[in-house]
Amino acid sequence: MLPAPAAFWNQPLPSDAPIDAESAAFVAKLVSQGKATSYGFSYQTFSVSIFYATPTTPTYTVRIDQPEAEAGISPYWKDLETIMAAVPIPPQARPPGPFPGDNHVVIQRRNLDGTIDMWEFWKFSQFEVDGPHSGGQATGCSAAWLEKPGFHCEAGAGFKDLSKSLGYFDDTSWPGVAGGRHFSAAASGLPLLGGAITPAEMQRGYIGHALEVAVPKAGNAKSPTFRWPASKADGASSEADAIQQGMCLRLPPSFDLSTIGNAAIRTVCAAIRDFGMYVHDSAGNVTIKCANEYTVPGSQATTTDPWKGPENKYGGAGSIWSKFPSGAGGLAEQIPWEALQVVDASYRPPTIAPGILARGV
Repeated sequence: MLPAPAAFWNQPLPSDAPIDAESAAFVAKLVSQGKATSYGFSYQTFSVSIFYATPTTPTYTVRIDQPEAEAGISPYWKDLETIMAAVPIPPQARPPGPFPGDNHVVIQRRNLDGTIDMWEFWKFSQFEVDGPHSGGQATGCSAAWLEKPGFHCEAGAGFKDLSKSLGYFDDTSWPGVAGGRHFSAAASGLPLLGGAITPAEMQRGYIGHALEVAVPKAGNAKSPTFRWPASKADGASSEADAIQQGMCLRLPPSFDLSTIGNAAIRTVCAAIRDFGMYVHDSAGNVTIKCANEYTVPGSQATTTDPWKGPENKYGGAGSIWSKFPSGAGGLAEQIPWEALQVVDASYRPPTIAPGILARGV
């Protein structure tokens, strides 16, 4: 979760939050997508790796593998280069594999004055370990650019003094850099850390923030159709019931959690009921974002995958997942997807001014 008290991710949904008039149609579309592609948790592949830096952590420039960044012709990429000019990267920082993938990484640094800065990356890599980016948005860059030693990404964003954030990138996220809310490592423009589930939260049985869910592009609305708090979208659908980036889904306040037999899924459902679940990205299936704390052995001062436990298997002693968490028959299918509701686009938590970030529908 974002260490930002006023962030919308951290605000419980009121029991009387307005429900979208077309909620049933949107949920039906989501369920049809889940049945066609599967439901899951992105806790390994397409997860996010989170690392923590200190004031003494060495800083590096992270090269942006985009043709316009190489050509130096885009103010957008020049501003992002300012954010990526001095990133504190711990020696153990590695993205979740496999390559190529989203390879999402978040780095937080607590400064000497107590403030926290944060950087996030899409397709983060280190050339000496991973080789050059290929395909995707890196297409069009020269070999000399892609093969430059050091760290690379294809997109990202940053927060200065994260505690003051309202939970999304805007023009105040990185002082002196314009268009901050257009930067991000996710299709919606929402930060990766806002709703990602961590193993520690699952182990204690409580998630005190909203979640992030990704849906297939085929059921995801085309830009410019998106909702607050999203600032962009990358879907492929123009259908009226297409899921929109930024949509908030919840279980009804009266939903009886005792009907959920699995303890891990009950914890997830409690968060969906109490805080909601925001559509933040596109994916190959309907999947809830998790933090990967086992990118490589020792990446977080542990040699144990906390999701699988010391025995490195589903259902083993100390594991979070009692069975595989994704796919047909997986734990994610135990979430009552059909019972979800779509919160109306007009809703804002008390910490957010009514008209703020009014680029969505």
